[in-house]
Amino acid sequence: MDETQDQIETLERQRLAAIASGDVQAMEQLLDDDYAHVNSTGRVIDKAAFLKSMAGRARETKRGPLTIQVYGDTAVILGEQTNQTERADKSMTTTAYIATQVARHTHGQWRLVLMQLTQKAAS
Repeated sequence: MDETQDQIETLERQRLAAIASGDVQAMEQLLDDDYAHVNSTGRVIDKAAFLKSMAGRARETKRGPLTIQVYGDTAVILGEQTNQTERADKSMTTTAYIATQVARHTHGQWRLVLMQLTQKAAS
């Protein structure tokens, strides 16, 4: 793996840590100002709405192996993601997705500009 792919893997580990701890400030630094989040139902939200949605909502998110393709200052990241989330009734739910992300290198660092989740079919 080359240095650029290492940097992108580090970005993703930092994102997972911010999700696990509900750290909105850390997440804000990982997301580009143009960030768009497309959830599995097709709802699209911007960076501000995404950060608001994660406040006080720590959850466990795991990633499978990532496929990273780098095109100059842009990278496409593809891989499985599993979210374990607490429902309003305090029960836990686990959902598996295929996650597609786009990152760009700007101002000396990689930042995410897009996250799109597609729920995996039950097997």
